Amino acid sequence: MVGAPGVLGAISACCSMIALGNMDRRTVFLVLTGLLLLTSATSACAPTFGILLVSRILFGMAVGCFWTLATATAARLVGRGDGPRATAIILGGVTLATVLGVPIGTYLAAHVSWRTAFGCMAVASALTLCMQAFLLPRLPPVKAVQFKDLLLVLREEGFAFCLLTAALVLGGHYATYTFITPALQSIFSLDEISVLLCVFGVAGVVSNAIMAAFINRHLRSGTAALIVVLVFSIVVTAIVKSNWIVVFGFVLWGISYGALPLCFSVLIQKTAAGHQEAGSSLFICVIQTAIAIGSSFGGVIVDNFGLVDDFLIGAVGALIGVLFLVSMKSAKIS
Repeated sequence: MVGAPGVLGAISACCSMIALGNMDRRTVFLVLTGLLLLTSATSACAPTFGILLVSRILFGMAVGCFWTLATATAARLVGRGDGPRATAIILGGVTLATVLGVPIGTYLAAHVSWRTAFGCMAVASALTLCMQAFLLPRLPPVKAVQFKDLLLVLREEGFAFCLLTAALVLGGHYATYTFITPALQSIFSLDEISVLLCVFGVAGVVSNAIMAAFINRHLRSGTAALIVVLVFSIVVTAIVKSNWIVVFGFVLWGISYGALPLCFSVLIQKTAAGHQEAGSSLFICVIQTAIAIGSSFGGVIVDNFGLVDDFLIGAVGALIGVLFLVSMKSAKIS
């Protein structure tokens, strides 16, 4: 249920941008949000695992396309010069949803039912659909994305290195964060874990907002520093059993991860040159692949070796990613 939506999200992130052609992006947003509403409602009422899995796969496809369009069109909705800030706001929402979804879902599953969590998603999608219908202007595409654009952007200086760094770091994150609840259960109760995950989310949102103010001046060094902190916090969470040290490490994890999607997104924008939608689609493809492969690989490691080994391997993957970033030669990023 975690891996399959990630795989389909990765595929749709690239394929959908080509298939959309010259379709108005506002119409696409409304259709995709409607699909999110439908799949969430179906998941809440699914009578069998098969129907639940199909609804989650369709959900992943919609999210992959939606996320690509959101990051690619952010700058078009604001004045010139406010593009990075607009991207930061959108990715702040993504970060908030990602890190708070787990504690909210955990709480609802423990105290009500997992179907209630999906029902809440359906309600949120319905509200979002109404807001988009009233607030979004027409968004005709600047340029229809073609398959050759995906190949051209890969040849841009530093772009492939940025993708590889993001894949390794985010893959290491999802290989570990997917199993954060069982990892913390040896120290904390389920209610305490829900509180910790909320703190994690708040730390991430604050970090994202702060990084937005400095990202243009310290992009490479700031991103590298955040990845190092992420690696440190994953290791601390894995091997330390002291309550307060684990809390400290977990808050650092939230701070570091919260700003990384923004950093990677800006890296992609700077190295993609004039291929923003194509670059964004490949970036979202990498994120969805990292979710799918990271969580699935993490599950294999947990089953065969244990949680500590999974966390250490995830940390090593992220560390290799920062080495790629530091060694990358590109005049487009500082």
